[in-house]
Amino acid sequence: MSPQFTTAANREIRAITEQCVMCGLCLPHCPSYRVAQQEAESPRGRLALMARMASEELAGAGQPTLDTCLACGSCEQVCPPGVPLVRALMLTRTIYASATETILGRVGRRLARQPRVSQVLLRSLVAARSLLPRPWRRRMNLDGLARLNCGQGGRASRMAAAGLIEGGESLILAGCAGETLEVGAIAALLRIADRLQLPLRIEQQGCCGALAAHLGQARPAYIPDTGEAQAVVAINSGCTAQWRQHLAPREVTPIAQWLQQRLAAAASLLVKRTARVGIHLPCSQRTLAGETVALRQLLAMLPGVDCVSLPAQPTCCGAAGTYFLNQPEISQRLADEMACAIAGLGVDIVVSSNGGCRAQIGQALHEIGSQVRVLHPAELVALHLAAGG
Repeated sequence: MSPQFTTAANREIRAITEQCVMCGLCLPHCPSYRVAQQEAESPRGRLALMARMASEELAGAGQPTLDTCLACGSCEQVCPPGVPLVRALMLTRTIYASATETILGRVGRRLARQPRVSQVLLRSLVAARSLLPRPWRRRMNLDGLARLNCGQGGRASRMAAAGLIEGGESLILAGCAGETLEVGAIAALLRIADRLQLPLRIEQQGCCGALAAHLGQARPAYIPDTGEAQAVVAINSGCTAQWRQHLAPREVTPIAQWLQQRLAAAASLLVKRTARVGIHLPCSQRTLAGETVALRQLLAMLPGVDCVSLPAQPTCCGAAGTYFLNQPEISQRLADEMACAIAGLGVDIVVSSNGGCRAQIGQALHEIGSQVRVLHPAELVALHLAAGG
């Protein structure tokens, strides 16, 4: 028995894989299996493969069926024994071989650690997207990014520099997407804070490391200075779990829960705006205890909003960090299926707390000619706030 086989992580992988009873109930819920229809790309097939890798029967490199796993956790939601497949996958990718990246995927991940550079590049690509071949625009979700106004101004950065969001009550962790995917959300939060007289501090420099961790690549953790903040809030559902890990035992509040708590005492400031709103639950949000309930409660507080749940399938839009750049075929199939499902609901707006999901869904809606808006929960809240006197 080799020394590597006796490591704690190695033993944990084996212990997890042995929990699987091979019942197959997860198969209809696995997004990549639904596309590929191959047993090797099912949750139980991947667990069997990871068991052999942990036993060192197989080499870690060159395992494409593990690369195509979105790590969405959909299988865990329906698994009778509750097998934590995502945990086993992350350990396997970290110990044996990180997920395979394309050139675009590698560039996207590295740019995420340089938000100012990302902002300039995205601004240029979005502006010039009409000159690019359609497959390129689709691959990079450029039309979806245009719908989010990504990289178009850095308004939040200028306001932060001007000292307009100083304060100690709440620290909003926007992370590396603050300059790009979350520009609209930050602008909305500033409006909400001004109207409700909430002191904020927005941190949008450091990356939580979720992208690298998702691929099995260890990176030094960025630890934001929480100072005297009474609440620490993650603006993006994809970052919440990672920030919680870095800042434990400090509580990190998901954005929908934070908004719901602040609006509870400000109902008189909300104005009625009739809209049929589809609720998109990112995979990262569905795994956070209570966050789904908080989002529904938040939307229920907005006058005129008629909430509609998106169909159960597909469970994942296919964005999954940089997955859309690394596995475009599966990613685009899932996004197209979700866009058609949304179009069939007759909604005016789709709300999602994950910027990557909003860009992915926005792109897919663009592909079918749909004008449905895709907003962050804070953007929808800001639309319902009466103008200050």
